[in-house]
Amino acid sequence: MVAFILESGLRFDGTITLGNIITALTFIFLAIIAWRDMNWRVKNLEDWRKTHEIDAHARDELIGRVELALTRITTIFEARKAR
Repeated sequence: MVAFILESGLRFDGTITLGNIITALTFIFLAIIAWRDMNWRVKNLEDWRKTHEIDAHARDELIGRVELALTRITTIFEARKAR
């Protein structure tokens, strides 16, 4: 591959300046930071979802217990009303 490049006459472009190199390196650096930040945000969203999923499960269990207690109270009330 390298031999092909050398034989084809490809040469370093002398019009590339330090500004071009700094721009390219800055772009790569900022892309890496953006990727890291995106991973951090996704991780936080997943943690938030798991936390609230547990909260939702606990809420559903609590609602079930309240409904059971309400059913028992209603049964007792109906039994006393029937006397």
